[in-house]
Amino acid sequence: MKKLFILITALMAIAAPKAAQALDVEGVYAGALGGINFLDYKHHHKSKNFQVGWTAGGFAGYRFCNGFRAEGEAVYRHNNGKKHFGGHVRTWSLMANGLYDFDVDCWCLVPYLGAGLGYDWTKAHVCSSSAERNGFAWQLIGGFLYPIDDCMEMGLEYRYHQNQNKNRLQNNTIDLRVQWYF
Repeated sequence: MKKLFILITALMAIAAPKAAQALDVEGVYAGALGGINFLDYKHHHKSKNFQVGWTAGGFAGYRFCNGFRAEGEAVYRHNNGKKHFGGHVRTWSLMANGLYDFDVDCWCLVPYLGAGLGYDWTKAHVCSSSAERNGFAWQLIGGFLYPIDDCMEMGLEYRYHQNQNKNRLQNNTIDLRVQWYF
């Protein structure tokens, strides 16, 4: 976590002289994200924790001139079970997100909030048994974007992602995100 913070700080310091007006960019964008995932598995009112996992994905969207963004994303999450629990959980998600960028003139960071709806495909191998659970998923998103130049932004975000399967999986994710405008 400390190395990730140092990397983000260094990249922002390098790009500081080129900080542009991020909200002036309207149009199509695409990008990639990756980070760490904290998975909590609730079953019969008991919580079983997993080791810190990872997440990676891609997205494409459109930013409107009023600060709203609409995007679609495909994300993969992977977590291994703790030693006494064993196994792993892998999830693919397809989500449709709505986001809002707040126009804060005095900051070089652009804060945003959003939510998403979609579908999860989850494969779990836990305690010598395997299962597949697919179904509806939702997420809440919050973060900050930093404009690198007129066509590129980098950001750090938090996501709370949950599916509505019989065995609820709750993901808390911290992502580094890079997006390019066309």
